[in-house]
Amino acid sequence: MTLLLTLGCAEPVVDSAPIEDTPPPAMEIDRLAARLSLDLVGRRPTEAELDALEADPTTLDAQIDLWLADPAFEERVVSLYADVYRSRADHYVVGADGDIEFLDTTYRAQFMRSVGEEPLRLLARIAAEDRPWTDVVTVDWSMGDDLLLHHFPIEELTPGGTGWRPVRYLDNRPAVGVLGTNGMWWRYTSTADNANRGRAAALSRVLLCDERYERPVDFKKSNASVDVTERIATDPSCVGCHATLDPLASTLYGFWRHHPESYTEALRYYTSREQDWVAHTNVPPSYYGQDVSSLYEVGRAIADDPRFVNCAVKQVWGFLLHRPPEVAELDRFTEDRATFIESGLKLRAAFRAVADDPWYRSDAGAWEGTTAARALTPDQLASSVEALTGYRWGVAGGIDAMVNDDYGYRVLDGGIDGILVTEAPTTETATVALVEERLAEAAGSYAVQTEMEQPLEDRILLRETADLIAVPTDADLRTQIVHLVRRVWSRRIEADSAEADSLVALWSEIHAGAGTAPQTWAFFLSALFRHPDFVHV
Repeated sequence: MTLLLTLGCAEPVVDSAPIEDTPPPAMEIDRLAARLSLDLVGRRPTEAELDALEADPTTLDAQIDLWLADPAFEERVVSLYADVYRSRADHYVVGADGDIEFLDTTYRAQFMRSVGEEPLRLLARIAAEDRPWTDVVTVDWSMGDDLLLHHFPIEELTPGGTGWRPVRYLDNRPAVGVLGTNGMWWRYTSTADNANRGRAAALSRVLLCDERYERPVDFKKSNASVDVTERIATDPSCVGCHATLDPLASTLYGFWRHHPESYTEALRYYTSREQDWVAHTNVPPSYYGQDVSSLYEVGRAIADDPRFVNCAVKQVWGFLLHRPPEVAELDRFTEDRATFIESGLKLRAAFRAVADDPWYRSDAGAWEGTTAARALTPDQLASSVEALTGYRWGVAGGIDAMVNDDYGYRVLDGGIDGILVTEAPTTETATVALVEERLAEAAGSYAVQTEMEQPLEDRILLRETADLIAVPTDADLRTQIVHLVRRVWSRRIEADSAEADSLVALWSEIHAGAGTAPQTWAFFLSALFRHPDFVHV
């Protein structure tokens, strides 16, 4: 049990259905390639990638290295850590005073997304550049786009960049990586009574996997009023947590805001407020009993904390295996941790180690009585559709519908908003099916319109049908369907198989109602995009 606690588990592991730590049956190479590609770069593997792996499965390790080096891996890290940091929210306590540009609600929504992605982009750039993971809490730079450069007190490290690029704050905040980003502390704010405790709890959760502070607390004691300050100091059930939480909170007063909703005040870090803990709690700063005098020293203490390393590997387990390590798997977890350390704490090495795990590559479910199929997250669904069709579901002036709830459908598709919904559902819902249906219809129509204007060799989907206006012959239709199944579902079928027969019949049935070949192809593609073999991996 001691080892489990060092892994960051807040509760004892339930032993009702433990995993037997014996190698499970491996899944077929095309399914494994699809899982790896979707998990590492957010798209389905190309035909060339599938063909090469089928011809020689021993090249899988080399292909994994290519996926990890792909620029799309950086985007995947952003998406994966969004659920951990919960910073990609639509709203923050910070208001819109002081800047007339925010009267444009679309502009405001785009800016708020950039704010929430700032810490995630820093994590992703560190991972993509294969830098030591300790940079997450020690570097003196952040990431910014045009919107943040316009509003925040930052400057580019190299002038003339585009998109998300390295920036540095100009207000003397300490070099503490994500702990020095506005995006982190706009998401996690504080009231006077809370005294930065919520912020310290968030820091512990995302960097150390210490979730003890997430537990709900009932302050009621009979019907009498409760003196929270007294109870924190005297109640044994409170003292244990607050003995470490409050001193850590005292290191965060440089981000203290007298008016939490003030946009202009929230832009900056205040060195003059670093000692304000004296007036608020009078609890001297420390890091889990280790003397520290500043947030700068906290960043270095986290980098030296074994829990930081354990947490990084545990989070990668969650990303790929969708669960924490079980008791029977601690040996494998320890091996993955050792690989991560031996690499110089490179996150890509952690991903590589877990991707080699036999349970990740299994055709059996992670839990007794379950299957290996996993529903795509909203990010995975959006990026995989975009890779095949070029379509991105944009609403209200270009806001991405799959990462927004004010204008889009992120939570409806099983995602989280970081505020009200902080964990993805474990079962699929009716709203997920509705979002998948609408996205599939729009993407199918867009793909046909786009590919009708492209030469055959430039098409991704309908490359076996030269004339999309004409009704294809049975032989041509079967050839096209075989290609689509390969490209969209990442598996192979024969042109004369029963499955091909059923898909030909589906095409014919759609055509009888649609009337034209282009409309038929649009509806047919939407059916493929809604199929369980596409929306699961």
